Amino acid sequence: MIKRYILPIIIIIGVILSSGCITNNQDTKTLSRNGITINYPSNWMVANTQVNETIIAVGNPELIDNSSGLGLVSVNIQKRILQSPLNEYFNQVYKTLFSNSSYRSIGHENVTFSDYKGLEVDYTVTEGNEVKEQKAYWIENNGYVYVILCTAPQKDFPSQKPYFDFILNSFKIN
Repeated sequence: MIKRYILPIIIIIGVILSSGCITNNQDTKTLSRNGITINYPSNWMVANTQVNETIIAVGNPELIDNSSGLGLVSVNIQKRILQSPLNEYFNQVYKTLFSNSSYRSIGHENVTFSDYKGLEVDYTVTEGNEVKEQKAYWIENNGYVYVILCTAPQKDFPSQKPYFDFILNSFKIN
């Protein structure tokens, strides 16, 4: 009778151990910069970016575009002055963005993470033969909007999502 339960228990433990979860402090680093603190995987790097208003960027150095040398998987955090109510600003930005045929909306919704409430939009961007998936999370705080943009090639996005979620759930405005 007990032998019947051993195999399912071993399978469950194997799934948990191989799931790629980031749970202990040895696997993470902390970055505090420009009034923001995040945790990120220890095998990722702090990235330099030329995207306007970016205050923090980290990326996975294992996924690099061979022709440009740029990272394909990243999390960029931007801080912008909130120019109008959050919903209005969000809708204005994405109405303009989605008027470009390279961008295709997957969906958007209200979201709560790391004690913050905000908006989330999921979309794809086609650049040449490459299709990237991006999820942007918008949070309002003290007259600013923080935009956390998670980017990966669409085929790699599901495998990178646990890392994105980990970073997102560690996000704190200091």
